[in-house]
Amino acid sequence: MFCPNCGKYLDDRSTFCTGCQQDIVPESSAQEPQPQQQYHYQSSQSSSAGGRPQYSAPSYSNQRVNVDSTNMIILSIFTTLCCCLPFGAIALFFAATASSAATQSEADSKMKNAKTFNIIAVVLGILIWIICLIFNILPFLMMGGGTY
Repeated sequence: MFCPNCGKYLDDRSTFCTGCQQDIVPESSAQEPQPQQQYHYQSSQSSSAGGRPQYSAPSYSNQRVNVDSTNMIILSIFTTLCCCLPFGAIALFFAATASSAATQSEADSKMKNAKTFNIIAVVLGILIWIICLIFNILPFLMMGGGTY
Protein backbone atom coordinates (compact mmCIF):
# COMPACT_ATOMS: atom_id res chain seq x y z
CA MET A 1 0.00 0.00 0.00
CA PHE A 2 1.16 3.54 -0.68
CA CYS A 3 0.46 6.72 1.24
CA PRO A 4 -2.18 8.72 -0.67
CA ASN A 5 -0.54 11.97 0.43
CA CYS A 6 3.19 11.48 -0.24
CA GLY A 7 3.30 8.16 -2.14
CA LYS A 8 5.64 6.39 0.30
CA TYR A 9 5.41 2.58 0.36
CA LEU A 10 3.77 1.38 3.58
CA ASP A 11 2.91 -1.96 5.14
CA ASP A 12 -0.65 -3.03 4.34
CA ARG A 13 -1.59 -2.84 8.04
CA SER A 14 -0.19 0.69 8.52
CA THR A 15 -2.47 3.32 9.96
CA PHE A 16 0.15 6.09 10.04
CA CYS A 17 2.60 7.32 7.35
CA THR A 18 6.17 7.72 8.55
CA GLY A 19 6.97 9.97 5.58
CA CYS A 20 4.36 12.72 5.90
CA GLN A 21 3.06 11.97 9.43
CA GLN A 22 -0.58 11.57 8.35
CA ASP A 23 -3.17 9.01 9.37
CA ILE A 24 -3.96 6.38 6.73
CA VAL A 25 -7.52 5.25 6.03
CA PRO A 26 -7.68 1.44 5.66
CA GLU A 27 -8.10 0.32 2.05
CA SER A 28 -11.31 -1.54 2.82
CA SER A 29 -13.07 1.74 3.58
CA ALA A 30 -11.13 3.85 1.11
CA GLN A 31 -12.30 4.29 -2.43
CA GLU A 32 -10.11 4.17 -5.51
CA PRO A 33 -8.76 7.65 -6.18
CA GLN A 34 -10.13 9.05 -9.40
CA PRO A 35 -8.45 11.80 -11.38
CA GLN A 36 -10.16 15.03 -10.68
CA GLN A 37 -11.84 16.28 -13.81
CA GLN A 38 -13.20 19.74 -13.60
CA TYR A 39 -14.96 21.10 -16.64
CA HIS A 40 -15.70 24.75 -16.37
CA TYR A 41 -18.69 25.87 -18.35
CA GLN A 42 -19.24 29.48 -19.13
CA SER A 43 -22.75 30.36 -20.19
CA SER A 44 -23.37 31.81 -23.61
CA GLN A 45 -24.74 35.06 -22.18
CA SER A 46 -21.45 36.00 -20.55
CA SER A 47 -19.08 34.49 -23.09
CA SER A 48 -17.01 36.63 -25.37
CA ALA A 49 -17.05 34.13 -28.25
CA GLY A 50 -20.22 35.29 -29.93
CA GLY A 51 -22.78 33.32 -27.91
CA ARG A 52 -20.99 29.96 -28.02
CA PRO A 53 -20.36 28.13 -24.72
CA GLN A 54 -16.76 28.07 -23.51
CA TYR A 55 -15.18 25.00 -21.93
CA SER A 56 -11.82 24.60 -20.30
CA ALA A 57 -9.76 21.41 -20.32
CA PRO A 58 -9.90 19.02 -17.36
CA SER A 59 -7.12 19.40 -14.83
CA TYR A 60 -5.17 16.36 -13.68
CA SER A 61 -2.78 16.36 -10.78
CA ASN A 62 0.72 15.47 -11.96
CA GLN A 63 2.05 13.27 -9.16
CA ARG A 64 5.58 11.94 -9.26
CA VAL A 65 6.10 8.23 -8.65
CA ASN A 66 7.91 7.63 -5.37
CA VAL A 67 10.28 4.65 -5.84
CA ASP A 68 13.59 4.14 -4.11
CA SER A 69 15.60 1.96 -6.48
CA THR A 70 19.05 2.59 -4.95
CA ASN A 71 19.40 -0.89 -3.43
CA MET A 72 18.29 -2.59 -6.64
CA ILE A 73 20.77 -0.49 -8.66
CA ILE A 74 23.60 -1.52 -6.32
CA LEU A 75 22.62 -5.19 -6.59
CA SER A 76 22.39 -4.87 -10.38
CA ILE A 77 25.88 -3.37 -10.59
CA PHE A 78 27.21 -6.22 -8.45
CA THR A 79 25.56 -8.90 -10.60
CA THR A 80 26.80 -7.17 -13.75
CA LEU A 81 30.40 -7.12 -12.57
CA CYS A 82 30.59 -10.40 -10.64
CA CYS A 83 27.98 -12.80 -11.93
CA CYS A 84 26.57 -12.51 -15.43
CA LEU A 85 27.15 -9.43 -17.56
CA PRO A 86 24.16 -9.65 -19.95
CA PHE A 87 21.47 -10.31 -17.34
CA GLY A 88 23.05 -7.90 -14.85
CA ALA A 89 23.02 -5.13 -17.46
CA ILE A 90 19.33 -5.74 -18.20
CA ALA A 91 18.56 -5.68 -14.47
CA LEU A 92 20.52 -2.43 -14.14
CA PHE A 93 18.46 -0.88 -16.94
CA PHE A 94 15.14 -1.80 -15.29
CA ALA A 95 16.31 -0.61 -11.86
CA ALA A 96 17.60 2.70 -13.20
CA THR A 97 14.43 3.49 -15.16
CA ALA A 98 11.99 2.58 -12.35
CA SER A 99 12.14 6.03 -10.76
CA SER A 100 11.18 7.73 -14.02
CA ALA A 101 8.06 5.62 -14.57
CA ALA A 102 4.79 7.36 -15.33
CA THR A 103 2.66 5.33 -12.90
CA GLN A 104 3.26 3.45 -9.68
CA SER A 105 2.26 0.14 -11.29
CA GLU A 106 4.81 0.71 -14.08
CA ALA A 107 7.51 1.45 -11.49
CA ASP A 108 6.61 -1.69 -9.53
CA SER A 109 6.73 -3.73 -12.74
CA LYS A 110 10.21 -2.40 -13.57
CA MET A 111 11.46 -3.16 -10.05
CA LYS A 112 10.03 -6.69 -10.30
CA ASN A 113 11.77 -7.19 -13.66
CA ALA A 114 15.05 -5.92 -12.21
CA LYS A 115 14.76 -8.35 -9.29
CA THR A 116 14.00 -11.25 -11.65
CA PHE A 117 16.98 -10.51 -13.88
CA ASN A 118 19.24 -10.11 -10.83
CA ILE A 119 18.19 -13.55 -9.57
CA ILE A 120 18.82 -15.08 -13.00
CA ALA A 121 22.24 -13.39 -13.17
CA VAL A 122 23.28 -14.65 -9.73
CA VAL A 123 22.13 -18.23 -10.44
CA LEU A 124 23.87 -18.29 -13.82
CA GLY A 125 27.00 -16.74 -12.30
CA ILE A 126 27.15 -19.44 -9.62
CA LEU A 127 26.59 -22.18 -12.20
CA ILE A 128 29.35 -20.79 -14.41
CA TRP A 129 31.77 -20.67 -11.46
CA ILE A 130 30.93 -24.28 -10.53
CA ILE A 131 31.42 -25.48 -14.11
CA CYS A 132 34.75 -23.65 -14.38
CA LEU A 133 35.95 -25.13 -11.10
CA ILE A 134 34.94 -28.65 -12.18
CA PHE A 135 36.73 -28.38 -15.51
CA ASN A 136 39.85 -26.93 -13.89
CA ILE A 137 40.05 -29.38 -10.98
CA LEU A 138 38.83 -32.53 -12.75
CA PRO A 139 41.87 -32.89 -15.07
CA PHE A 140 44.18 -32.33 -12.11
CA LEU A 141 42.45 -35.10 -10.12
CA MET A 142 42.45 -37.49 -13.09
CA MET A 143 46.21 -37.10 -13.48
CA GLY A 144 46.81 -38.42 -10.00
CA GLY A 145 46.29 -35.30 -7.97
CA GLY A 146 49.89 -34.11 -8.07
CA THR A 147 53.27 -35.53 -7.10
CA TYR A 148 53.97 -37.71 -4.09
